Amino acid sequence: MGLSDRKHNKWEFSKIAASRIFVTVFILGVFVAGLVWDNVLSSRFGEVFETRGNPDLARLEHASATSVMRSKLDHAIRQPRLDIGLFGNSRAIQVRSEGLGLSGFFNFSVPGTSFLNSVQMLSVLEEHNRTPETVVISIDHFFHEFDGMSVHPSAFTRLEYFVDSTSSLIGLVGIDNRSVVRFAWRFVWNEWQQLSGFLNGARVLTPLFTKGDGDQGGYQIDGSRPLHNLAETTILTKQTPAIDLNILAASMRRLAAIMEISGVEILVYESPLLVPDNRVIGQREASLRSGFQVLCDQYKIDCILGASGLPLTWPDGWLDPTHAPSRALEEALATRVSAGL
Repeated sequence: MGLSDRKHNKWEFSKIAASRIFVTVFILGVFVAGLVWDNVLSSRFGEVFETRGNPDLARLEHASATSVMRSKLDHAIRQPRLDIGLFGNSRAIQVRSEGLGLSGFFNFSVPGTSFLNSVQMLSVLEEHNRTPETVVISIDHFFHEFDGMSVHPSAFTRLEYFVDSTSSLIGLVGIDNRSVVRFAWRFVWNEWQQLSGFLNGARVLTPLFTKGDGDQGGYQIDGSRPLHNLAETTILTKQTPAIDLNILAASMRRLAAIMEISGVEILVYESPLLVPDNRVIGQREASLRSGFQVLCDQYKIDCILGASGLPLTWPDGWLDPTHAPSRALEEALATRVSAGL
Protein backbone atom coordinates (compact mmCIF):
# COMPACT_ATOMS: atom_id res chain seq x y z
CA MET A 1 0.00 0.00 0.00
CA GLY A 2 1.42 3.34 -1.08
CA LEU A 3 1.73 6.49 0.95
CA SER A 4 -1.19 8.11 -0.85
CA ASP A 5 -3.40 5.11 -0.11
CA ARG A 6 -2.51 5.22 3.58
CA LYS A 7 -3.29 8.94 3.70
CA HIS A 8 -6.58 8.33 1.94
CA ASN A 9 -7.59 5.56 4.38
CA LYS A 10 -6.58 7.70 7.32
CA TRP A 11 -8.70 10.54 5.96
CA GLU A 12 -11.69 8.23 5.48
CA PHE A 13 -11.28 6.87 9.00
CA SER A 14 -11.11 10.41 10.38
CA LYS A 15 -14.30 11.36 8.54
CA ILE A 16 -16.14 8.34 9.94
CA ALA A 17 -14.91 9.06 13.47
CA ALA A 18 -15.85 12.73 13.15
CA SER A 19 -19.31 11.78 11.84
CA ARG A 20 -19.90 9.46 14.79
CA ILE A 21 -18.79 12.10 17.26
CA PHE A 22 -21.06 14.66 15.60
CA VAL A 23 -24.07 12.34 15.68
CA THR A 24 -23.41 11.44 19.33
CA VAL A 25 -23.02 15.07 20.38
CA PHE A 26 -26.10 16.04 18.37
CA ILE A 27 -28.26 13.35 19.98
CA LEU A 28 -27.02 14.20 23.47
CA GLY A 29 -27.55 17.90 22.75
CA VAL A 30 -31.10 17.36 21.59
CA PHE A 31 -31.77 15.13 24.59
CA VAL A 32 -30.45 17.70 27.06
CA ALA A 33 -32.27 20.53 25.27
CA GLY A 34 -35.46 18.47 25.38
CA LEU A 35 -35.11 17.88 29.10
CA VAL A 36 -34.50 21.57 29.70
CA TRP A 37 -37.49 22.54 27.57
CA ASP A 38 -39.73 20.01 29.30
CA ASN A 39 -38.62 21.52 32.62
CA VAL A 40 -39.60 24.94 31.27
CA LEU A 41 -43.04 23.64 30.34
CA SER A 42 -43.42 21.80 33.62
CA SER A 43 -42.53 24.90 35.63
CA ARG A 44 -45.05 26.82 33.52
CA PHE A 45 -47.74 24.29 34.37
CA GLY A 46 -46.49 23.54 37.89
CA GLU A 47 -49.33 25.34 39.66
CA VAL A 48 -51.93 25.00 36.93
CA PHE A 49 -54.29 22.85 39.02
CA GLU A 50 -54.51 25.35 41.86
CA THR A 51 -56.63 28.02 40.15
CA ARG A 52 -60.01 27.38 38.54
CA GLY A 53 -60.33 28.86 35.04
CA ASN A 54 -56.56 29.13 34.58
CA PRO A 55 -55.98 29.35 30.78
CA ASP A 56 -52.95 27.12 31.18
CA LEU A 57 -55.36 24.27 31.92
CA ALA A 58 -56.36 24.35 28.26
CA ARG A 59 -52.75 24.68 27.13
CA LEU A 60 -51.74 21.66 29.19
CA GLU A 61 -53.98 19.53 27.01
CA HIS A 62 -51.52 20.08 24.14
CA ALA A 63 -48.42 19.35 26.24
CA SER A 64 -46.57 16.04 26.26
CA ALA A 65 -47.51 13.19 28.57
CA THR A 66 -44.24 13.94 30.37
CA SER A 67 -45.33 17.52 31.17
CA VAL A 68 -48.80 16.41 32.24
CA MET A 69 -47.30 13.76 34.52
CA ARG A 70 -44.88 16.18 36.15
CA SER A 71 -47.57 18.86 36.59
CA LYS A 72 -49.86 16.44 38.38
CA LEU A 73 -47.11 15.03 40.57
CA ASP A 74 -45.78 18.49 41.47
CA HIS A 75 -49.30 19.60 42.39
CA ALA A 76 -49.90 16.59 44.63
CA ILE A 77 -46.51 16.88 46.34
CA ARG A 78 -47.26 20.51 47.30
CA GLN A 79 -50.68 19.65 48.71
CA PRO A 80 -51.72 17.77 51.87
CA ARG A 81 -52.17 14.05 51.41
CA LEU A 82 -55.28 13.30 49.33
CA ASP A 83 -58.14 11.04 50.35
CA ILE A 84 -58.45 9.34 46.97
CA GLY A 85 -56.45 9.35 43.74
CA LEU A 86 -57.33 7.84 40.37
CA PHE A 87 -54.50 6.69 38.10
CA GLY A 88 -54.74 5.62 34.48
CA ASN A 89 -54.82 7.06 30.97
CA SER A 90 -57.44 8.46 28.60
CA ARG A 91 -59.85 5.71 29.68
CA ALA A 92 -59.98 7.21 33.18
CA ILE A 93 -59.22 10.90 32.57
CA GLN A 94 -62.94 11.83 32.38
CA VAL A 95 -63.72 10.94 36.01
CA ARG A 96 -64.52 14.08 38.02
CA SER A 97 -64.63 14.84 41.71
CA GLU A 98 -68.20 16.12 41.48
CA GLY A 99 -69.24 13.04 39.51
CA LEU A 100 -67.94 10.79 42.28
CA GLY A 101 -69.44 12.99 44.97
CA LEU A 102 -66.14 12.86 46.84
CA SER A 103 -63.91 15.58 48.23
CA GLY A 104 -60.17 15.21 48.53
CA PHE A 105 -60.07 13.58 45.09
CA PHE A 106 -57.56 14.11 42.28
CA ASN A 107 -57.37 12.45 38.87
CA PHE A 108 -53.73 11.55 38.16
CA SER A 109 -54.50 9.95 34.78
CA VAL A 110 -52.11 10.79 31.94
CA PRO A 111 -53.45 10.07 28.42
CA GLY A 112 -51.38 7.63 26.37
CA THR A 113 -49.63 6.01 29.33
CA SER A 114 -49.66 2.51 30.75
CA PHE A 115 -50.28 0.65 33.99
CA LEU A 116 -46.54 0.64 34.63
CA ASN A 117 -46.48 4.45 34.43
CA SER A 118 -49.28 4.66 37.01
CA VAL A 119 -47.23 2.47 39.34
CA GLN A 120 -44.22 4.74 38.97
CA MET A 121 -46.33 7.81 39.71
CA LEU A 122 -47.39 6.13 42.93
CA SER A 123 -43.76 5.34 43.72
CA VAL A 124 -42.86 9.03 43.38
CA LEU A 125 -45.74 10.06 45.65
CA GLU A 126 -44.74 7.41 48.19
CA GLU A 127 -41.22 8.86 48.31
CA HIS A 128 -42.75 12.22 49.29
CA ASN A 129 -45.27 10.68 51.70
CA ARG A 130 -48.12 11.84 49.47
CA THR A 131 -49.70 8.54 48.44
CA PRO A 132 -53.51 9.03 48.56
CA GLU A 133 -55.28 7.15 51.34
CA THR A 134 -57.28 5.28 48.71
CA VAL A 135 -55.72 4.51 45.33
CA VAL A 136 -57.77 3.47 42.29
CA ILE A 137 -55.87 2.34 39.18
CA SER A 138 -57.34 1.76 35.75
CA ILE A 139 -55.62 -0.99 33.78
CA ASP A 140 -56.53 -1.22 30.09
CA HIS A 141 -59.01 -3.89 29.08
CA PHE A 142 -56.99 -6.98 28.24
CA PHE A 143 -58.48 -7.04 24.76
CA HIS A 144 -56.41 -3.94 23.94
CA GLU A 145 -53.07 -5.62 24.67
CA PHE A 146 -51.75 -2.17 25.63
CA ASP A 147 -48.46 -1.99 27.46
CA GLY A 148 -45.82 0.69 27.85
CA MET A 149 -43.05 2.21 29.93
CA SER A 150 -42.69 5.25 32.16
CA VAL A 151 -42.82 8.82 30.80
CA HIS A 152 -41.38 10.39 33.95
CA PRO A 153 -39.67 13.69 32.99
CA SER A 154 -36.35 12.69 34.53
CA ALA A 155 -34.28 10.30 32.42
CA PHE A 156 -32.34 9.39 35.56
CA THR A 157 -35.54 8.51 37.40
CA ARG A 158 -36.70 6.40 34.46
CA LEU A 159 -33.34 4.60 34.47
CA GLU A 160 -33.49 4.09 38.23
CA TYR A 161 -37.02 2.69 37.95
CA PHE A 162 -35.93 0.42 35.09
CA VAL A 163 -33.01 -0.98 37.10
CA ASP A 164 -35.23 -1.46 40.14
CA SER A 165 -37.97 -3.16 38.13
CA THR A 166 -35.45 -5.33 36.25
CA SER A 167 -34.01 -6.50 39.58
CA SER A 168 -37.50 -7.38 40.76
CA LEU A 169 -38.26 -9.11 37.46
CA ILE A 170 -35.06 -11.18 37.63
CA GLY A 171 -35.93 -12.14 41.19
CA LEU A 172 -39.28 -13.43 39.95
CA VAL A 173 -38.32 -15.26 36.76
CA GLY A 174 -34.51 -15.50 36.59
CA ILE A 175 -32.00 -13.59 34.48
CA ASP A 176 -32.29 -15.83 31.41
CA ASN A 177 -36.04 -15.37 30.99
CA ARG A 178 -37.24 -13.71 27.77
CA SER A 179 -39.34 -11.26 29.82
CA VAL A 180 -36.11 -9.62 31.01
CA VAL A 181 -34.92 -9.15 27.43
CA ARG A 182 -38.35 -7.87 26.40
CA PHE A 183 -38.39 -5.37 29.27
CA ALA A 184 -34.89 -4.11 28.37
CA TRP A 185 -35.87 -3.67 24.74
CA ARG A 186 -38.98 -1.75 25.70
CA PHE A 187 -36.90 0.55 27.88
CA VAL A 188 -34.52 1.31 24.99
CA TRP A 189 -37.43 1.88 22.60
CA ASN A 190 -39.18 4.14 25.11
CA GLU A 191 -36.05 6.25 25.54
CA TRP A 192 -35.81 6.61 21.77
CA GLN A 193 -39.46 7.71 21.69
CA GLN A 194 -38.74 10.26 24.39
CA LEU A 195 -35.80 11.58 22.40
CA SER A 196 -37.66 11.74 19.09
CA GLY A 197 -40.51 13.55 20.81
CA PHE A 198 -38.17 16.41 21.65
CA LEU A 199 -37.65 16.92 17.91
CA ASN A 200 -41.35 17.49 17.37
CA GLY A 201 -41.65 21.24 16.89
CA ALA A 202 -45.44 21.25 17.16
CA ARG A 203 -45.32 19.46 20.50
CA VAL A 204 -42.70 21.85 21.80
CA LEU A 205 -44.37 25.13 20.80
CA THR A 206 -48.11 24.41 20.85
CA PRO A 207 -48.52 24.30 24.66
CA LEU A 208 -47.16 27.83 25.04
CA PHE A 209 -49.18 29.50 22.31
CA THR A 210 -52.53 27.73 22.49
CA LYS A 211 -55.32 29.94 23.79
CA GLY A 212 -58.38 28.69 25.59
CA ASP A 213 -60.61 28.77 28.62
CA GLY A 214 -59.57 26.26 31.24
CA ASP A 215 -63.23 25.61 32.12
CA GLN A 216 -64.18 24.68 28.56
CA GLY A 217 -62.88 21.37 27.27
CA GLY A 218 -59.49 21.43 28.94
CA TYR A 219 -58.14 20.02 32.19
CA GLN A 220 -60.01 20.83 35.38
CA ILE A 221 -58.50 21.60 38.77
CA ASP A 222 -59.29 18.07 39.97
CA GLY A 223 -57.02 16.68 37.22
CA SER A 224 -59.87 15.42 35.07
CA ARG A 225 -60.48 16.27 31.42
CA PRO A 226 -63.63 15.78 29.34
CA LEU A 227 -63.58 13.16 26.63
CA HIS A 228 -63.45 14.51 23.10
CA ASN A 229 -62.50 13.45 19.58
CA LEU A 230 -64.30 10.19 20.16
CA ALA A 231 -63.81 7.69 17.39
CA GLU A 232 -66.80 5.83 16.04
CA THR A 233 -65.71 2.20 16.11
CA THR A 234 -68.17 -0.54 15.36
CA ILE A 235 -65.65 -3.37 14.92
CA LEU A 236 -62.93 -4.04 17.46
CA THR A 237 -59.93 -5.46 15.64
CA LYS A 238 -57.66 -8.08 17.13
CA GLN A 239 -54.60 -6.53 18.77
CA THR A 240 -50.95 -7.60 18.54
CA PRO A 241 -49.90 -9.53 21.68
CA ALA A 242 -47.91 -7.16 23.89
CA ILE A 243 -48.74 -7.81 27.52
CA ASP A 244 -46.20 -9.80 29.53
CA LEU A 245 -47.59 -11.09 32.81
CA ASN A 246 -44.09 -11.37 34.29
CA ILE A 247 -43.55 -7.64 33.76
CA LEU A 248 -46.97 -6.94 35.27
CA ALA A 249 -45.98 -9.14 38.21
CA ALA A 250 -43.01 -6.85 38.95
CA SER A 251 -45.38 -3.85 38.97
CA MET A 252 -47.85 -5.61 41.24
CA ARG A 253 -45.00 -6.49 43.59
CA ARG A 254 -44.15 -2.80 43.80
CA LEU A 255 -47.79 -1.92 44.50
CA ALA A 256 -47.81 -4.41 47.35
CA ALA A 257 -44.69 -2.76 48.79
CA ILE A 258 -46.35 0.68 48.56
CA MET A 259 -49.41 -0.67 50.38
CA GLU A 260 -47.24 -2.05 53.16
CA ILE A 261 -45.11 1.10 53.51
CA SER A 262 -47.88 3.70 53.22
CA GLY A 263 -50.79 1.73 54.67
CA VAL A 264 -53.04 2.68 51.75
CA GLU A 265 -55.87 0.79 50.09
CA ILE A 266 -55.48 -0.03 46.39
CA LEU A 267 -58.13 -1.02 43.88
CA VAL A 268 -57.24 -2.00 40.31
CA TYR A 269 -60.06 -2.16 37.79
CA GLU A 270 -60.07 -3.25 34.16
CA SER A 271 -61.28 -0.43 31.90
CA PRO A 272 -64.76 -1.16 30.51
CA LEU A 273 -65.34 -2.12 26.90
CA LEU A 274 -68.64 -1.76 25.04
CA VAL A 275 -69.08 -4.98 23.11
CA PRO A 276 -71.99 -7.11 21.86
CA ASP A 277 -73.44 -9.49 24.44
CA ASN A 278 -72.55 -12.43 22.23
CA ARG A 279 -68.88 -11.51 21.88
CA VAL A 280 -66.63 -14.52 22.13
CA ILE A 281 -63.73 -13.83 24.50
CA GLY A 282 -60.46 -14.94 22.94
CA GLN A 283 -58.29 -17.52 24.65
CA ARG A 284 -55.38 -15.11 25.12
CA GLU A 285 -57.58 -12.39 26.61
CA ALA A 286 -59.08 -14.88 29.05
CA SER A 287 -55.63 -16.22 29.91
CA LEU A 288 -54.26 -12.74 30.60
CA ARG A 289 -57.22 -11.87 32.79
CA SER A 290 -57.01 -15.06 34.82
CA GLY A 291 -53.22 -14.68 35.12
CA PHE A 292 -53.61 -11.12 36.39
CA GLN A 293 -56.24 -12.25 38.90
CA VAL A 294 -53.67 -14.70 40.25
CA LEU A 295 -51.29 -11.76 40.78
CA CYS A 296 -54.05 -9.78 42.53
CA ASP A 297 -54.63 -12.68 44.91
CA GLN A 298 -50.92 -13.28 45.42
CA TYR A 299 -50.19 -9.67 46.39
CA LYS A 300 -53.53 -9.14 48.18
CA ILE A 301 -54.61 -6.30 45.92
CA ASP A 302 -58.32 -5.75 45.31
CA CYS A 303 -59.07 -6.12 41.58
CA ILE A 304 -62.18 -5.76 39.46
CA LEU A 305 -61.70 -7.62 36.21
CA GLY A 306 -64.05 -8.25 33.31
CA ALA A 307 -67.46 -6.82 32.51
CA SER A 308 -69.12 -8.45 35.51
CA GLY A 309 -66.82 -6.66 37.97
CA LEU A 310 -67.61 -3.06 37.05
CA PRO A 311 -70.95 -3.06 35.21
CA LEU A 312 -71.75 0.13 33.31
CA THR A 313 -74.90 1.46 31.73
CA TRP A 314 -73.75 2.70 28.33
CA PRO A 315 -76.04 5.42 26.88
CA ASP A 316 -77.71 4.82 23.54
CA GLY A 317 -75.76 6.22 20.62
CA TRP A 318 -72.41 6.28 22.40
CA LEU A 319 -69.75 6.27 19.68
CA ASP A 320 -66.57 5.02 21.27
CA PRO A 321 -66.68 1.52 22.77
CA THR A 322 -63.18 1.85 24.27
CA HIS A 323 -63.76 5.01 26.36
CA ALA A 324 -66.64 4.92 28.82
CA PRO A 325 -68.79 8.06 29.25
CA SER A 326 -67.87 9.99 32.36
CA ARG A 327 -71.22 9.77 34.15
CA ALA A 328 -71.52 6.00 33.72
CA LEU A 329 -67.95 5.36 34.86
CA GLU A 330 -68.28 7.77 37.79
CA GLU A 331 -71.46 6.08 39.02
CA ALA A 332 -69.86 2.63 38.84
CA LEU A 333 -66.70 3.73 40.64
CA ALA A 334 -68.59 5.78 43.26
CA THR A 335 -70.71 2.74 44.16
CA ARG A 336 -67.64 0.58 44.60
CA VAL A 337 -65.51 3.13 46.50
CA SER A 338 -68.35 4.17 48.83
CA ALA A 339 -68.94 0.50 49.66
CA GLY A 340 -65.30 0.17 50.67
CA LEU A 341 -62.46 -1.62 48.95
